[in-house]
Amino acid sequence: MDCYEQTSNFSLSRSILLWLIIVSSLYISSLFGYLVFHTFAEMFSVVIAFCIFTLSYNTRKYIQNNYLYFLGITYFFVGCLDILHTLTYKGMNVIPGKVVATELWIATRYIESISLLIAPFFLKEIKIRFSLLFSLYLLITLLIFASIFTWNVFPVCYVEGVGLTPFKKISEYIICCVFAASLILLYKNKKSFDSDVLKLLTVSISFTIAAELCFTLYAGVYDFMNMVGHIFKVISYYFIYRAIIVTGMNKPFDLLFRDLSLSNKLNTERTRELSVSNEKLTEEIAHRKEAENKLESLNEQLKNQMGKEVEKLRQKEMLLIQQSKLAFMGEMIAAISHQWKQPLNALGLMIQNLYDSYKYEELNDEYFEKTVDDTMKQIDFMSKTVDDFRNFFKPSKGKETFDMIGIAADVFSLFSSQIRHIHYSITCHTHNKTFHHFSEVISCDATVITTYRNQLAHVILNIIKNANDALEEKRHNLPMNMTPQYGNINIECYKHGNRLIMEISDNAGGIPEEIIDRIFEPYFTTKEKSSGTGIGLYMSKIIIENSLGGKISVKNIEGGARFTLEFNA
Repeated sequence: MDCYEQTSNFSLSRSILLWLIIVSSLYISSLFGYLVFHTFAEMFSVVIAFCIFTLSYNTRKYIQNNYLYFLGITYFFVGCLDILHTLTYKGMNVIPGKVVATELWIATRYIESISLLIAPFFLKEIKIRFSLLFSLYLLITLLIFASIFTWNVFPVCYVEGVGLTPFKKISEYIICCVFAASLILLYKNKKSFDSDVLKLLTVSISFTIAAELCFTLYAGVYDFMNMVGHIFKVISYYFIYRAIIVTGMNKPFDLLFRDLSLSNKLNTERTRELSVSNEKLTEEIAHRKEAENKLESLNEQLKNQMGKEVEKLRQKEMLLIQQSKLAFMGEMIAAISHQWKQPLNALGLMIQNLYDSYKYEELNDEYFEKTVDDTMKQIDFMSKTVDDFRNFFKPSKGKETFDMIGIAADVFSLFSSQIRHIHYSITCHTHNKTFHHFSEVISCDATVITTYRNQLAHVILNIIKNANDALEEKRHNLPMNMTPQYGNINIECYKHGNRLIMEISDNAGGIPEEIIDRIFEPYFTTKEKSSGTGIGLYMSKIIIENSLGGKISVKNIEGGARFTLEFNA
């Protein structure tokens, strides 16, 4: 703290000493005449202007902004015009001819004020081409020189014995307004400047405005207000000297916006932000890892649970398959029973006739041989029936190639004894052929398919049996005064593109719309519990989709329902 106070006291003492030297020099110079004072004051400003140019030009590669660079070029030409103003001042007699110092002053102040107004726009990273900008200012300076010395078109600013012209006074007010506007722009961009530099530039421009106002009040070029104006100009240039040159020499990295001081500050803030972001990111990573661990644990639990559920489903499916086999076996036995009823009745009659012939002594060799022969035929038929059912429903060892209308005929053949009240037909749309009895069916190459024959037969039998049961139920539910009509079961086969299609339809009245979407569910049945298991259509769907690689669907048609089986051709 003591060291800081000592440094501050030393800086203050040095500033006071410097001002004493400046004021003393100005006073001493005024003792030798106003021209000496004027020359001293102007040379002070010129030296500072050239120093600004020298500093900005030689540090252009290291400074990250173009504000200082632009001002450096500006003040080079301002300094040159101020030298010319000094040399043409009344009484100097260095450049012969009329006195044009006031005109040069106004032209110089226009350049300085407008340049300070434009400079903040170079705070953006606009690339400055030195040669282009230098040439532009050189051209403006030469035009000013020509308009004053050669063309004599520059407005007169001072008339000896009269004083300042209206143009001079109005120009001074305009210049003051431009300086004020530049000050406003400077504060709008204050974040881009070091705070000390901003204060010094503000003071400098303020004293410049005060100086210009003084130059609107004098009547003679050696008047007191003219002297006050030049003193304010000296003060203005002192502060711009402190803002740019002293700061640029002593604190080159804190000079203006976007230099290293601001970059370091921004980097520090950015580092702090990154540190906070890293902490948040670390916490987020920790939370995410925790969530991943929980998710992994849940996945493991879900995997175990799924394994258990899959096992339950597998056991359930095995049970369904077993139930389906038992139900199908029952259907086979029922079919065989229907097939055997007529032969058994015939055998019973033949045995009874043989007994009666023996009892009444009418038995002879011829009749006995004929009876034995007829009995063996019936027994052979019954044996063949068992063999047909065993071969038809034994498990398939592999895929076979067969035609679809042929397998449909075989199913009707086995089921013929149970569909006595049914009219059925088998149609091949490719050849436009319809068969009304299984014995009439001729093989058709258009409906050839390669798949598991007995599994497809199982599905067809399930659908036909369900249709037959529905038709029988419809027949029994008819009123007593109505004559029952034959039901119809029709099988149609055709090829559509690369798909083989079999449609099995009936006229049993259709399936209620509220349950049609559920008929392939396990244990779902519309039959009485004693007559239906609810697994036939479910197993049909499993066989078609899983074993045969096809599709099965159902929809209601006029008077009944239609099941559609689709396979790849």
